[in-house]
Amino acid sequence: MVKSAFWKYNLFSPETKPLTDEITKNCLDDKYFDYVTSETYCDYNKFELCANVNALMGCQEFYSTPSCEALAENVAICKPVLQDYLDYLNGSGSC
Repeated sequence: MVKSAFWKYNLFSPETKPLTDEITKNCLDDKYFDYVTSETYCDYNKFELCANVNALMGCQEFYSTPSCEALAENVAICKPVLQDYLDYLNGSGSC
């Protein structure tokens, strides 16, 4: 179902493909279970965290509004840390 929705997003908005590719690669097929949340029994929260982190990692461009520009600056600072975390979850790094 998620893959089908992503296919539709990418068809009508090709600019979303880097985001959906990151989420597909790092969250689907139960990979989101590896994400740590304070609510250990809520799978939805783990998927939401995974999708949000990977959407930020896959985002290539932000709108040029003041709030989006601030978000882009924060993402630029956080991307290396998030990448280390993703590498750790994928078994190719340490935290």
